[in-house]
This record gives sequence, structure tokens and C-alpha cells, in this order.
Amino acid sequence: MTSKTEVLEYLHILLTHNLYGSTQGFFNSAYRNRFIGFRSELEFKNDFKSRRLIDGGYILPMQDKKPTLHAPLYFTITAKKPYSFLRTYSILESFPFSKMLVIHFPNYDIDSWNTIDVMQTGDLLRVPDFSVYEKTYNRIEHTKQGINYITNLFMDKTRNPNRFIVDKKIKQECFEMLEVFEIEQLIDIYVDRLVFDGFIGLGKVKGVPSDIDAIDMKENNFFLLEIKEKDLSKGNPKGFGMDTQRLNDLLSIQKLTGLTYVYMVKKVNNQKERLKDGWFYISLNDFYKHTKGSATIQGGAGMASASGNHPTLVCDFKHFKELKQ
Repeated sequence: MTSKTEVLEYLHILLTHNLYGSTQGFFNSAYRNRFIGFRSELEFKNDFKSRRLIDGGYILPMQDKKPTLHAPLYFTITAKKPYSFLRTYSILESFPFSKMLVIHFPNYDIDSWNTIDVMQTGDLLRVPDFSVYEKTYNRIEHTKQGINYITNLFMDKTRNPNRFIVDKKIKQECFEMLEVFEIEQLIDIYVDRLVFDGFIGLGKVKGVPSDIDAIDMKENNFFLLEIKEKDLSKGNPKGFGMDTQRLNDLLSIQKLTGLTYVYMVKKVNNQKERLKDGWFYISLNDFYKHTKGSATIQGGAGMASASGNHPTLVCDFKHFKELKQ
């Protein structure tokens, strides 16, 4: 039976072949930040199980280097019933996505999955029997195709071999972050990255990626969630930051869908210990209002790269409200 460690090893392989770092330090930081992101999203889902949370999805332009919102593809990777996403997709389609897909895997029995060298790197990965469904008119329709339906939307390119190896202590720390979660939750993350990094990743031509972390349904209203784990900024104002490009993308998605975006932050005591000190939130509109005209600071390694160039706006902590469990 596949262990949690084995699932995390598969995840490790995917990340190390698809993260960019201009230096060893940036590469290690990008790797660790990715695991911190996984942890924050899983903790949020565990801490707020009573909320009606719906899986989010990836936003990905199909043309080389195009900005995030340039006629992107939207897709969710899930073991849940594809047809259950009809209502959510019907609301999201007011944004001009080029296609909206549900990529479905049938079970969590990873030992029964095929073993494939997905990235042509010599690394064998477990691959489920994917089915792809597409939102068309008022339906979610089975395309009668597998994962090739989505990979054929992107042009191939040669993967450049990665020149850095994650520090062993960083890898161990990251594995320990996630081993506390259920194996099904780890498989969900692995399959997400299997599609995004393995079948697409640096082996395909694409634009600047983004995603919707989760969707919260409350009294028949949908709220888009941006979920992060952060300590308070060192300078003034003391608060939580957001990458300016990410902020602008989220504002555009909010405007075009008519849905409210909410920034959820798991507050931690410092960057080393990272002990949880509660969940706090702010609407994207309020974040924008309280940071408009402010000077940016230099943020950490983000989703698309680890070059260190991430202008960030910081919103004072006093504007955030605590979210009780």
C-alpha cells in the first residue's frame, strides 16, 4: 500500500522539475513556499469543514507568455462528480474563459494506477485514468477523451534540465508539514500537480498561470477565496501583503464574474517556527482601498518564478477581521 511519504516523493519529483530559481537559495525558497501554500489550503479546509467549500481551479492562457487573463483556460482537477460543478461553472463563465474543463480521476487507489514517465525525465509517476468534461451551454459534457484533451491544447517545448537540488533539510521539513494530513488530501494535491506540472508544466508553451484557491458558498452566494499563510510584515504598516500582479488579476476576475473575492490569511508567529495564531480575512475591495497609492515592498518567491522580483502591497493588520472556527 502506497504510503504518505511515497505520495510526497511523487510530488517532490513534479516540483523539482517545474520550479525555477536563479540561485540555489531562491530555488529552495520557492520549493518551501509551495509546500507552505499546500499546507495553508489544507488547514483551511480542515479548520472550516462546516463551510460549504467548493474546489477552485487553475487559470492558464494557452499562448506563450500571455498575461494571466488573456483568454485563459479554466480547469478543476477532482475526484468529485463532474456534474456537481455545473452551477459554479455557470456563474464563473461570465468571465471570458476560452474553455472550462473538469478533469476527473475516478479513485484514490493509487496502487492500481498506471506507472508512466510523464515528463520524459526518467522519473516514473503514478497516473490515474483521467476523464475530461467540458462546460458547454447549460451542461457539463463528457468529452469521451482522456488527459490528451487538455495537453493537446498546448504546444510542446523542450524541458530545460533543472540545475538545482532541493536541500535535504528543506525537503524533510516540507514533507513533515504535510504528513499530518490524510493520504486522500495528499493525493488530491499530487494529482493537481501531476496535471499542472507533469502533463503541462515546463514541457508546454503557455502564458502566466494563476488559480482560484477555493470557493465558499454561503446562503446561496459564492465567494472566491485567496488563501495564504503569513507572518506580519517587518516594516510599516505591519500587516499582510499581496503581489501587485496577483491583486490586479483578482480584481479583474471579481469585476467580470460579479463575485466577491476574500483574502484569507493564516497568521503565523514568525517565518521560522510558523506557529498558527488564528485565521484573518479582508475583502479584496477593502484590501485595495486601504493600499491604494501605497508604496510597494519586495515580496517573496511567487507562483510562477523564483527570481525575487515581486512588488507587493501591504495592508495594515488592523483592517483584517478574525475568522472564528
